[in-house]
Amino acid sequence: YLLHREVQPAQVQGAWVAGQNVLENEFLRVEVEPASGAIVHLIDKASGYDLVPEGRRLGLLQLLTEAPHGMTAWEIGQVVHQHDFVDGGTLRVGERGPHRASLISSREYHDSRLNLTLSLSAGAPRVDFLLEVDWLERGSPELGVPMLKVAFPLAVTGGQPTFEIPFGCVSRPADGNEVP
Repeated sequence: YLLHREVQPAQVQGAWVAGQNVLENEFLRVEVEPASGAIVHLIDKASGYDLVPEGRRLGLLQLLTEAPHGMTAWEIGQVVHQHDFVDGGTLRVGERGPHRASLISSREYHDSRLNLTLSLSAGAPRVDFLLEVDWLERGSPELGVPMLKVAFPLAVTGGQPTFEIPFGCVSRPADGNEVP
């Protein structure tokens, strides 16, 4: 090894943590809100475009409560309550790079524990989400059934969504009423 003094710091390459709540690689800059663990800015570095709609959050955890009805294990019924997890989380750095950089958001809700890891990898123009859940919430015929959702609103117009189906895929409008 040869060490020598440089006038300017070396350029960071790959994926790195650019602050307490910011991840970057050569393609993307991701800003995470510490209290919610959701992405508030997802900047495509090539175009400078922010893929998160103004005032929204990408990867936001939501608690939905389904109205009580028979056969709740087979069919999702009417949602009567929605609670967005916008506060109460803690954010910490997982990996610092240069091959992979990640932030981990942790929270507890009643008896359940949730850990959401957001990662960027060197050379990959995507954000990886890993949600680890120990879901111990219970429903009742009186209160309904609690369920967990992750919301991904995007600031994209004129796109053509393609959905996976058994043995293939189909393109159709994304109107918010997709049926699994």
